Amino acid sequence: MKKQHLLPHAWQWVGLVTLVIGIVCAVYVTLFLAKGDWGQMNYFTSIHELGFLVLTPFSAIILCFTREIIEDERIDELRKKSLEITAIIFVVLLIIGPVKSIILSKLFSYTTINRYNLIWDHSWWMLFVYLLIFKISYWVQNKRYSDEK
Repeated sequence: MKKQHLLPHAWQWVGLVTLVIGIVCAVYVTLFLAKGDWGQMNYFTSIHELGFLVLTPFSAIILCFTREIIEDERIDELRKKSLEITAIIFVVLLIIGPVKSIILSKLFSYTTINRYNLIWDHSWWMLFVYLLIFKISYWVQNKRYSDEK
């Protein structure tokens, strides 16, 4: 039996609670940005932004590295396939990234683009893409398995 370095399944609750707090902070930051007060606040002293930029990636790490209720070879295969699909998606996004930047620079001013790229262009979103792919494929596999019984 292979030794796995994953957190126990109970840690998924910690990850979910941390994710909810991070999302609340994200909504607050987004509303703050929409109000146009970005220039009036200090980036590193805002507790809401620190909550968003620290808690959300931390929750993604916890959720990605916790065990499922039953860990077997099938789950290992799903993890590998999800990682492969996520890598392909982000290579494609890296290739089309410069094209997106050129198009956005023609449509919006530099300060508007820079303001929103500050939050939404972080690479830790790939953890959520991986998690989404893994959980959907896990759910589909369980559904097929239960239908076969």
